[in-house]
Amino acid sequence: HRNGTAESCTSDQRSCTLPNATGVSNYNATTNTWGTCQHIMQTTGIPQCNDGFRWGGSSQGCITGTRACTPYNPYPTQYPRGSTVATASQTWNAILNGSGGWDMCEIQCKPGYTKQTLYADALGIGNFDFGGGVTSTGLDYCSPTQGTVGGASINYQSSTGSLLSGGGGIHYCLIAAGGRECSVSVNWTTSSVSSGATLYKLGNSTPLTLKTGLTGSHAFMSDPGDALVRFTLEVQPGNMSYSGMVGARCATGSTWNGTTCTNGTTGQNPTASLTISPQGTAVYPTSISYTLSSQNAQSCRVADQNGAVYVSPSENVTQKTVTSTTHPSTLIFSTQCWSGLNGTGIASAVSTQSSTVSCPANTSWNGSACASAVAASSCNVSVSTSNLKANMPLAVLVSSTNLAAVQTNVDYQGPWISFANKNGTNVYPSGTFQVGSYIYSFRGVKDDGSTVICTPPSIFLQVTAP
Repeated sequence: HRNGTAESCTSDQRSCTLPNATGVSNYNATTNTWGTCQHIMQTTGIPQCNDGFRWGGSSQGCITGTRACTPYNPYPTQYPRGSTVATASQTWNAILNGSGGWDMCEIQCKPGYTKQTLYADALGIGNFDFGGGVTSTGLDYCSPTQGTVGGASINYQSSTGSLLSGGGGIHYCLIAAGGRECSVSVNWTTSSVSSGATLYKLGNSTPLTLKTGLTGSHAFMSDPGDALVRFTLEVQPGNMSYSGMVGARCATGSTWNGTTCTNGTTGQNPTASLTISPQGTAVYPTSISYTLSSQNAQSCRVADQNGAVYVSPSENVTQKTVTSTTHPSTLIFSTQCWSGLNGTGIASAVSTQSSTVSCPANTSWNGSACASAVAASSCNVSVSTSNLKANMPLAVLVSSTNLAAVQTNVDYQGPWISFANKNGTNVYPSGTFQVGSYIYSFRGVKDDGSTVICTPPSIFLQVTAP
């Protein structure tokens, strides 16, 4: 809306602050006032709260996302983690399981105890099952602190400034829409009795030494498509181990498409376009190049009227240029894109382009090559109207030369159907076509089974209610 002068315009929407949440306010052009601050809704239909808070219903609003819990305690004697040695809490995870849920119960060791981590693979098992669909490769426990044993304190920092604890010692840096990678820095300091510390990256082989020092920092760079990076800090004396995992996630409201975090799932309408070269007509032999482009999309489909698929939605490709060869024919390409992966979410309008490849003058296609024409074959088609009422008949006038049949196809689907009269009028009774829009295509078929292009190759038929 205008802000002061006609040359000064500002958005009709602005951010605002709600208790434990960021909201949005819309401008009312009738009253020239800003509306009340409203919650931003997630794709799940639940209002979005600030980090560390969760939606408690309309009566409570955004409330604290932390609560006390009882930790899973499978080995209380060898690896204690119960209430005698630790307190425990868990944090609400807004993106867990798609609609939110409580992260794994985390322990905080009491004074006199030090947190250690037991890994499942050391016991010959795949994961520890914490219930509620939450599993982890590590199990934290508390061991008695000894005066002659080294110790360390670890904190984490994200390159994007947004850090999420995923439970089980996992920390994620969050990437906003349009970004592709970020880093989590692991920072440590050691106790006064410590004599040394070494940071290792763990994997399927020998641990990789990253850095040594009584204090230090190391940044792990990743994107949401990478596997979690597991590390451990060993402190001497006592060979004390402090472990964790780091990774990257797309921020709430955006989705990883294999290259970047996109906001295609937030409701923005995708668009699809297809550029064909040569467009119109070309002389055989030639190659057809098509370029797919889109906006706000994560998956697309490109196909021709014969059912050949050049880009499948399962490829999750949104930009592509492909060159292919063809025999003399008319190829009509159509493309459509979606806001979600694998052809899900909001669908774009269908974009179509065509290219007709013909044999050189005085030749025709014999099934394998352009050869001198023995007898020219042709077909011409006209319809009584291209704007048809559903209760009206449709007359199709066909004239052909040296053809076995003249055929038609609707919307490039199903088989080609031969007209009863390849020279004369063919009448479709009223009610044949339902209300809607159709691409009504035509071709001629020679005695040898080869096809020729009719004039016109297709028409756009609009059927309206009586």
